[in-house]
Formats: sequence, C-alpha cells, structure tokens
Amino acid sequence: MIPINKIKAYSTEQLIDYINSNTIKKSSVVNNIKRSNLSNTEVDELVYKVNVSYKRINESLEFELKLFYLFFPFGIVTTFLPNHDQDIQRFEKFRFIKKIKQYYLYSLIGSIAYILIGLILGTFF
Repeated sequence: MIPINKIKAYSTEQLIDYINSNTIKKSSVVNNIKRSNLSNTEVDELVYKVNVSYKRINESLEFELKLFYLFFPFGIVTTFLPNHDQDIQRFEKFRFIKKIKQYYLYSLIGSIAYILIGLILGTFF
C-alpha cells in the first residue's frame, strides 16, 4: 500500500513508477485515500492523480500507430517523418507503460515479418 504522504509528494511520473514496480491495484489505493482524514478537495485531487497514473499505465496504442509500427518498425523512417521518433520519447517521458510495450511488440513483429518476407522472396527469386 502506498502511504498517503507519498502520493502527495510524488509527481505523476514518480507515482506511475512506484505503482508499476510494486503492482498495486487501483481500487486499494483509491479506498485508502477515501478512508484517510483529508479534506474533500485533497481527496479529489489525490484520486484524480491516481486515476491519471493508472490511465497512463493502461492506455493502449491507437490503431493507426499499431499499423505504423508494424509497417515501419523501430522508427526506420525517422529521416522522413521526424515526428514519429518523438512519439516513443513522449511515451517514455510521461510513462505510458502499455504504449511502450506495444511499441516494441509491434515493431518486433514488423521486423520479423520483413525478415520472413525477405527470406521467402530470396528463395523464390
């Protein structure tokens, strides 16, 4: 369980790191905050902070980005589209945990697909 004073002191990114490393359930954190002796505004602020943290941890990549990373794995087109290199930097900066994992997963699948296509085309031609 996260002590209330840590939730208050941590930034959203620090809270995400703490939650992710300790695998803490959202409901237990929210219930702990609501049972504390804080004012209603402080409770609302902390619950909002926890909700934002869990949303960042669990938010999925958009469908367009999934397709993009399948066809252009690991940002191989950053010379042509420099904005997409900033996507992964933004994900890491703001701790979008699931998006980072999906970025690597879809890029790996795309890389493997290119290798397989190259091997198949190489054997027939």
